[in-house]
Amino acid sequence: MDEETQCGVETKDNLDSEDGDNRGEKEAAKAETEKGDTFKKPAIFAAPSLANKRINSVAENKVDKVCETASDAVAGEKERHDDTDLAKIKKQEVKAKGAPVKGGNFPPLPYTEPPWGGPSPKSPYALEILKNGTIVDTVPLTQRSYFVVGRLPVCDVSLEHPSISRYHAVIQYRGQAGVEGCVGEESGFYIHDLGSTHGTVVNKNKVPPKTYIRLRVGHVLKFGGSTRLFILQVGLLLITDGQAQL
Repeated sequence: MDEETQCGVETKDNLDSEDGDNRGEKEAAKAETEKGDTFKKPAIFAAPSLANKRINSVAENKVDKVCETASDAVAGEKERHDDTDLAKIKKQEVKAKGAPVKGGNFPPLPYTEPPWGGPSPKSPYALEILKNGTIVDTVPLTQRSYFVVGRLPVCDVSLEHPSISRYHAVIQYRGQAGVEGCVGEESGFYIHDLGSTHGTVVNKNKVPPKTYIRLRVGHVLKFGGSTRLFILQVGLLLITDGQAQL
C-alpha cells in the first residue's frame, strides 16, 4: 500500500515537472516571438514583372506619339504661315513687275545735248557687248545723235547690274567739228559720264564725270562694276597712221 502511494506521488511529481517544463518552453517561445517582432526583416525587392514593363512601354509610346503629333501640328501651322507670307511677297513682286510703267514715271534725263551735236553718220557703227570673251549682243549707233547707258529700261543700253546708275553715261556724236587740230573738237563719238556713282572706264582709265572723252573704233568701255565690255566697232575701218579713225 505504501509503495503504491509512493508511486502515485512520484507520478504526480513527474507530471507536475513535465507541465512546468512545457510552460517554460511555451513562455520561452512566446518571449522569443515577441523579441522577433521588434526586429522586422527588410522587404525583399521584387523585380517588375514583364506585364508591368509592357504596360509602361505602351504608355511611353502613347506619350511620345502625342508629343510628335503636337510637334507636327505646330510645324505644319508654321509652314502654312510661311507659305502664306511667301505667296503674298510673290504676289507683290508680280504686281510690281507686271504693271506697265509709263514714260512719265521715270525721272527726267539729267542731260542736255550740246549745240555741236548732230545725227550719227550712216556708217554701221555699233557697240559690241562682250561677256567672258563672247559677244552676247550688239547695239547699233545710227540715226541718232546720242545714246543713253543706264539701269532704267528706257535707256538705249540698259544694264541690270546694281552698280549701274539709273542714268549712267551718254555716248554723244559730234557732227560739227571745232577748231581744226584742237584736241577734243573733232567729229566723232564721245563718252560723257553723268556723274555716276561707280564711274565709267575707257581702256582701263576712269574718265572724269561730266566731261566729253573722245572715242575711237576699238576702244573698250566698262560701266560701273559690270563685267561686260563694250567695244566701239564699225563696218568699214579707216586706218590712218596705224590707228583706226572714225
